[in-house]
Amino acid sequence: MVHMADKNIYIYDIYITMVFWIVFDFYLFKKMDQRTCIKFCVKNEIKCADAFRMLTVAYGEATLDRSNVYGWYKMFSEGREDVNDEERAGRPSTSTTDEKINEVEKIILANRRITV
Repeated sequence: MVHMADKNIYIYDIYITMVFWIVFDFYLFKKMDQRTCIKFCVKNEIKCADAFRMLTVAYGEATLDRSNVYGWYKMFSEGREDVNDEERAGRPSTSTTDEKINEVEKIILANRRITV
């Protein structure tokens, strides 16, 4: 028998997980969006400093830092077309798999007071 409190905690856990992924996707979208804007500025021969100012007005505190904007501007100026990160050697940026998610979920459901 599932107690109402346990059900509410479980629903809350799912809610927090969903909010995390929404924020993560939003951040990733903004990053790609800004790279597209930088690419647009390069193609329209807008100076990098001006492009950075426009990004700052449009994105505020979520603007890529100056070195990233200048780095992407340089890459697009040299002919790069893709706004996505290139694959890199080494440890993957994420190790989230369905198997690991299920394993963590089981651990949390077994002991809700567990901490990391």
